[in-house]
Amino acid sequence: NWSSKHIIICAINSNDFNRISSCISAKEMWDRLEVTYEGTNQVKEAKVSMLFHEYEMFTMNENEDIKS
Repeated sequence: NWSSKHIIICAINSNDFNRISSCISAKEMWDRLEVTYEGTNQVKEAKVSMLFHEYEMFTMNENEDIKS
């Protein structure tokens, strides 16, 4: 646990350190960083849903051809 915490602390910037400095275990640090940068499962599902919607709504303009 100590070496994992040390590696995480060495790899992050000062803003991230302030977010995780109160964590007790490396797992807790990792989970907090994961939520910070990737979001919760609900956020991930919303992003995927939005991307699918954008893909489904994708159309070619009148002045475009397939190459462009």
